[in-house]
Amino acid sequence: MNNLLACALIRSRWFGALTLVLLCVGMCAPLFAQTAGTASVQGTISDPTGAVIGNAAITLTLTETGTSRSTVSDSSGIFSLPNVPVGPYSLSVAATGFQGYTQRGVLEVGNNLQVNAALTVGKSSDHVDVQAQGVALETETSSFKQVIDQARITELPLNGRQATQLILISGGAVTAPTGDIIGSKNYFSSTVIAVAGGQGNYNNYVLDGGNHVDSFTNVNLPYPFPDALREFSVESNSLPARNGLHPGALVNVVTNSGTNRWHGTVFEFLRNNIINSNNFFSTAKDTLKRNQFGGTLGGKILTDKMFFFVGYQGTRNRQVGNATSSCIPSAAELTGDFNQQGGNCPLVANWGVAGTNAQGQPTPAPILVDPVTGADISATRKVPQSSFNQVALNLIKYLPIGQADKFGRINVALPANSSEDQYIGRIDYTFNDKHSLFGRYFIAQYQQPNYYSPTNLLLTTTAGNDERGQAFTLGDTYILSPRLVNTFHGTYTRRRDTRGPTAGGINATTLGANLFVYTSVDLRLTVANNFAVGCGTCAPGYFNVNTEAFADDVDYVRGKHQLAFGGEIIRTGDNTQTGYLYNGNYNFGGQLSGAKNKNVGEPMIDFLTGQMNAFSQSRAQQTTFRQTIFSIYAQDTYHATPHLTMNIGLRWEPNLYQTDKFGRGSSFSRAAFDANLHSSVYPLAPAGSTFYGDPGVPKSFTDNRLSNLSPRVGLTYDPFGSGKTVFRFGGAIMYDSPPLYASQRLTSNPPYTNEIDLNGQIPLSSPWTGYPGGDPFPGTFPPNASAVFPTNTLYVLIPRHIQTPAVNQWTASVQQDLGMGWNMSINYLGNKNSHLWLGQGPNAAVYIPGTYTGAGSCGAMVGTPGVNGFPAIGGACSSTANTNLRTPLSLANSVQGQFYSATMTQISDGNNSSYHGIIAAVQHRMSHDFSFLANYTWSHCISVGDAPGDIAAPVFENPSNPRLDRANCGYDVRHIFNTTLVASSHFKSLHGITGALVNDWQIAPLVRILSGAVLNLTSGVDNSLNGIGLDRPNLISGSAIYTGTKVTQSATNGNRFYLNKTAFAQNAAGTFGNLGRNALRQPNYYDVDMAISRRFPIHEQLGLNIRIEAFNVLNHPNFNGYTTALNSSTFGYATSAQDPRIFQIAAKFTF
Repeated sequence: MNNLLACALIRSRWFGALTLVLLCVGMCAPLFAQTAGTASVQGTISDPTGAVIGNAAITLTLTETGTSRSTVSDSSGIFSLPNVPVGPYSLSVAATGFQGYTQRGVLEVGNNLQVNAALTVGKSSDHVDVQAQGVALETETSSFKQVIDQARITELPLNGRQATQLILISGGAVTAPTGDIIGSKNYFSSTVIAVAGGQGNYNNYVLDGGNHVDSFTNVNLPYPFPDALREFSVESNSLPARNGLHPGALVNVVTNSGTNRWHGTVFEFLRNNIINSNNFFSTAKDTLKRNQFGGTLGGKILTDKMFFFVGYQGTRNRQVGNATSSCIPSAAELTGDFNQQGGNCPLVANWGVAGTNAQGQPTPAPILVDPVTGADISATRKVPQSSFNQVALNLIKYLPIGQADKFGRINVALPANSSEDQYIGRIDYTFNDKHSLFGRYFIAQYQQPNYYSPTNLLLTTTAGNDERGQAFTLGDTYILSPRLVNTFHGTYTRRRDTRGPTAGGINATTLGANLFVYTSVDLRLTVANNFAVGCGTCAPGYFNVNTEAFADDVDYVRGKHQLAFGGEIIRTGDNTQTGYLYNGNYNFGGQLSGAKNKNVGEPMIDFLTGQMNAFSQSRAQQTTFRQTIFSIYAQDTYHATPHLTMNIGLRWEPNLYQTDKFGRGSSFSRAAFDANLHSSVYPLAPAGSTFYGDPGVPKSFTDNRLSNLSPRVGLTYDPFGSGKTVFRFGGAIMYDSPPLYASQRLTSNPPYTNEIDLNGQIPLSSPWTGYPGGDPFPGTFPPNASAVFPTNTLYVLIPRHIQTPAVNQWTASVQQDLGMGWNMSINYLGNKNSHLWLGQGPNAAVYIPGTYTGAGSCGAMVGTPGVNGFPAIGGACSSTANTNLRTPLSLANSVQGQFYSATMTQISDGNNSSYHGIIAAVQHRMSHDFSFLANYTWSHCISVGDAPGDIAAPVFENPSNPRLDRANCGYDVRHIFNTTLVASSHFKSLHGITGALVNDWQIAPLVRILSGAVLNLTSGVDNSLNGIGLDRPNLISGSAIYTGTKVTQSATNGNRFYLNKTAFAQNAAGTFGNLGRNALRQPNYYDVDMAISRRFPIHEQLGLNIRIEAFNVLNHPNFNGYTTALNSSTFGYATSAQDPRIFQIAAKFTF
């Protein structure tokens, strides 16, 4: 093992990927072996009486290439062949005095196959040939695993031909809330899927044995198209010790390889809107035209020695998206008249009119004011044009005013064109019966253009993206002896994403605003419930993630023990620069025109008068994160008896936290703040903040966790020794390696990015009016020792001693072979997630009741009456204008506390979740012309929060009591049912015309039914006045929550409502509502997809397949958008639905 140690030492010095690959291949190749989608075969050789046979010769032959592995049984008759590449094999047994024995079957990716051969006394020249039946039961490990064979990969109707959809049919898997985990900063096909209660980014993705995780947010890198894949498996709960890094599911994918026989495909899949149905909320057909085309080719270079496989798929989408409705200023409103109502534009009808609530109690009349003069305009609903703001009026010429109706309503359909190209190539080479090598390279390139029109800024609400994902894996196999195998894989992945607006755009200074901006082409402005320009992800951004991973695994069979040990080193880096808020974010919420009695007024009035309720700006965000992830493990699979197998293992996964190359970020200590201690690196920093370079501050701003020991235990029991009935039990403690993105906001802390969030009444013409020192941008960058720190700035912090997210898992199951290729299983999966990282708000504003009557009447709040949000005489002590004056730090020290905003966020590890699930599954392997899988899951998941991606803000409604958020997980779905079938018609007895008409047809339905997902409601207003803005409303006792009427396509009647608005009420000032998090449910989900194909044989293996696919065959509307903010005029609406019935036709040549 000295060569392995040398390689590890070289790796630890990090000479770089190229140096390591060259040296390790040169020095260590004789010891390495591939683990790319491997299996193992073990069993017992016996005679007809059951007596064991020692020294029997066992040969396992891969029928496609002729390569083989050999071993002999020990004195107990036991044999084991670990780390066998996936594929169709024949297993032969020969022993003196017995007839030869051969069993043929298929090994699945990652499967452990038990073959117990009973030999017959006789001449060795005689032979017994057996065909394996059914999917082999798992007798070695206790985890829950579902294998998807190649027939289902290529023949099931996968929407968009995305292989990750197969995860959802494996059982216990649902799409999870995306938060900020995926989006325009990731590859477009990345998914967020929760498996068996794991967080949506807890899964470990593997391609050909190599790491395939995008470490930026811990989602998947792009996978190749289905025709390039061999097998696909999903394994979860109580995995063996050789698996780690993430505690969710292990998604293991194997690509195709060449064989001695030339084989390949040429295909095209076509979509056109002509025969599609309309989206539920659209009166017109979609405009999608999609072409997916390409092919594969595999074969031999040297017979039985060298093989190749190549493939390509191109995708071209041409589409105009569904029209979205916006309300821009109408002709009447541009004259100051806000009396026109209609067209679904949200003008309130009852200004100045008192009303009653759901209990019949009187409510005060809402008052509408001119935000500039403060005059009551409830009676006239007219704003003098003298109050209009010139910057706002300058924006009008960039809006399609002439195309809107008289109410200002306009429907705009955004272009949604895109293209993708995927290329894959693989070489497999067998040096001899002990040594083999493979290499595979995959690249995917995606492009989505951006759009801009000088007369329609409503087209700027999506970013353009240019994305690329690459993955190279090298595997080398060496068998030191029949009982000792060493495996190695080295992987390099790179993901690049460039996004941003198109050239020719505008910014706020183009309109006449007085502030510094960083680029000429980015404007982000929102008029609540009316219209938006730009978007949160439209600012220019550059994301580059590079990962190198090297792993070595040793398997050694000694008697009844199969020992395994090894380790993995991953080096990952993230280079990111994003514009973020560097041109400003301009928000008009209506609070200023309704300010007199705390109503939300008319956002359009706030906009035209240029009065923002919120404004944010920052420098560009920059990160250069680097992290080394290291792990080692040892495990023993002990075959105690022919009936009982035990697994025990231990994995060490120290968490060496990421660091920014330039040491950007900061720490915070409340004790140092109270003592008024300042940094020596940045002396002008506020009290309590320290930086890398200050005494005792590590570059990661937190301590590494070296004590992460991950024990695994499993037990499998075959009561009859036949492999037909198996009981399995297991447990594990697993750790998660947090994504680089989780703490990327640390590098944004002042004096680096300097995000400043203003609330109150902020003039559009000059947002920094009244801010101490004036416009703080651009400032000096990079900052020096005399850097000035702005007030009311966002800080995101990581505690000095933080725990690594950990999951305790336990499982119990029973599997039963039903014969004729069928088996079934019942599985219980449970886990408890501890130390989940979520954003905590340690500086949330304190509600101070009462009004200001003089010094001390508003507690410890300090300020000048009527200035910068401090209340004037008679004003309320607490308001959105003085949020940052009421934070705990400001109340403790008004001079130093003003630097920290109320949204100051600290990563908290004191959070947990729990999951209990039962999965019942029935399956039939591909034989007798059909493959079948059905599973049903009942589960319940409870948590205090869901993984948000980057931790940028508090996630709890009341940061002082996070347990109030303990409720159903965001991905809690109680019932999940999946069914897939691939069935072909091959009736050998039918000939002639009848045979031609009936044979060679195939059907492949995919059915997925789920109970309703959770629905989380918010007040939409910061009634609690804590500055966090996550208030939930009150649920009125005895009220019907749901309308109980069928949602229809009409946008002009109440039937579009799903929730009963009168069942909810705004929480009172300074309080939190009684409605829990995720308390409501969406309707059930039903989806039936279907593929029907006909194969036309041409010559031998050459054939043409014509295929028709239909997605959502039943055209059932599955809603996926609701207005959940109580203050919205469309609260309770179902606003969007998933795709209607869509047809796709395809032609594929196979050979």
